Amino acid sequence: MSSRTLFGVLASLVAVVLLMIGSMNLFENLDAGEIMVIQNPFNGNLAWYQTPGIKYQGFGKVTVYKKRSQLWFNNSEGESEQGKAIKIRFNDNGHADLAGSISCTGRCEFISKEVGG
Repeated sequence: MSSRTLFGVLASLVAVVLLMIGSMNLFENLDAGEIMVIQNPFNGNLAWYQTPGIKYQGFGKVTVYKKRSQLWFNNSEGESEQGKAIKIRFNDNGHADLAGSISCTGRCEFISKEVGG
């Protein structure tokens, strides 16, 4: 095998590997229960997608949010692993522990960090 042929084979292999790595950042699949935001790497513009399917990413930064989430907060004895009760103090100095759940749409992770975890 001549050096020219060997160089061609190696260059082809490097090109295939680079194409495979680059193609991972070209398209993104969006599931039905999610919302995806893609930030364009060149000008910073944001593109929002809500319908499921394959979307063009174009090497941009992808952020995915759940369309609907459930936040649980339960009693203080810890009978359930889903969260903690919210302690309430009334104006007459009475106390209570509130347990239940909240269903929210869109970005709900800020609620779960404050209340449940």
